[in-house]
Amino acid sequence: WLARLNMNFFTPCLLFTRMAPSVNPEKILELWIIPVLYFSFAIISYGVAVTLAKVAGLRKIDRNFLVASTMFSNTNSMPIAIITGIVSSQAVQYLYLNEADTKENVMARSVSYIVLFGLFGNILRWSYGYSLLKGEEIPYSVDKSSSMNQQITKDNTAITFGNTDTLATEATFTKPPTESTYLLGTKLVHDEKNKWFSRLGQIGTTIANSMTRPLSAALLALVVGFIPPLQQLLFAKDSFIYGSIIVGLENCGSASVPLVLVCLGAQLSTMSFEQAEYESKNVVTLAVIARMVFSPLISITLVTAIHYCCQDYIGIAADPAFYVILGLLSAMPTAISLTQIAQGGHCENLLVRTLFWGYGILCLPFCMFILLILLTVLDLIR
Repeated sequence: WLARLNMNFFTPCLLFTRMAPSVNPEKILELWIIPVLYFSFAIISYGVAVTLAKVAGLRKIDRNFLVASTMFSNTNSMPIAIITGIVSSQAVQYLYLNEADTKENVMARSVSYIVLFGLFGNILRWSYGYSLLKGEEIPYSVDKSSSMNQQITKDNTAITFGNTDTLATEATFTKPPTESTYLLGTKLVHDEKNKWFSRLGQIGTTIANSMTRPLSAALLALVVGFIPPLQQLLFAKDSFIYGSIIVGLENCGSASVPLVLVCLGAQLSTMSFEQAEYESKNVVTLAVIARMVFSPLISITLVTAIHYCCQDYIGIAADPAFYVILGLLSAMPTAISLTQIAQGGHCENLLVRTLFWGYGILCLPFCMFILLILLTVLDLIR
């Protein structure tokens, strides 16, 4: 119940209070390359995951887990912590845009890149990622009986419609035409309209079912960000609404990440890693390799090419902080917030094992290695 409360209340508060005051149309237009790169990274990760799943012959539910754990990485807490450490060290000189640049400017630009990247990450994670991890595989026995019932239903339906067609044919030959026969064309037109309305209703139902509370909060934050007067009304420090409502939401949102870690620790304490099935270990291994090796390798190559070749066409491509931040974002471990989506499902144990290896074992040495490569490339390019 604590995980459900976190996903349905504390996480939406966190998303809304973090995204709404920081997004605006001018920033998105100025940093348009970052959304483009985010979706490019997502497509690359999807391709890597699907390819590995086909090579390994994974089931659909394990393939969905592999896709989700590869596509959705930590885009908030870890990158900000890393860039904070860089800014406070001598390595910040590699991120200066020019001789007049300062640490404060580097930090401000870096945070803006991270926030905008994470904005689209949250939207896609709580929509497509939710559909991936919440899809459960039905046992074979149930599938078999269900398919038999469906076949019987189809057979009965076919017989019924067959009899109806026969009766209708007989009625056509036995009954004389009436004056209302000309209304059949009008009835067909109404039937076509009803079909279109039915399809639109199905689309609306699908959208409504996919609107999770965190996704709704993210979209609401976008709406607020795109209406400057409303944004000013809600988030101005001296406004009544900010002091009475928004501050409370910020405090609730600040509890989201600690609660995720508490739930994750509780799950780890009740698991036995030695008793894990070989197939589960195989899926976890593929998830870690895809997220922290193959996907960053391709994505960092893309960012390097943009930084080196497109400085004359894309303004922020010349910013060393842009190169380092986007390189780090492509190499982060799987997002911890996915545990909220996978809570109680088949993918929960797989995800916890993946996070254990990603954060507990590989995160520190791997991030240091990636950062060293990025700074070395910057030094060579200069």
